Amino acid sequence: MAAMKQQNFSPNVGSFGIGGPFNQGWGSLDNGDATEVVYFQKTLETKAAELSALASKILFRPVKTTFFDPSSLPKDDNRSVVLYQSGLDMQLVLGR
Repeated sequence: MAAMKQQNFSPNVGSFGIGGPFNQGWGSLDNGDATEVVYFQKTLETKAAELSALASKILFRPVKTTFFDPSSLPKDDNRSVVLYQSGLDMQLVLGR
């Protein structure tokens, strides 16, 4: 967490990165189970790569980046509410 803050990332620990478990109990907003950085705005590709490199160094394992387009979700999908209302722009998913 300290290393992330030093690189100007604002970690927000919890399921979905919003500070606590969400009612469906999903892990990754893109339904993946890999260790990866998922970013939700194309303009954040460079920042996602920076976070991925930092996470790879800390975790001693490769951490890939994946773009997930929130507009691909149906409006009644609970993940849509999280993405549009929380201001979440990236998610570091720790897989098994």
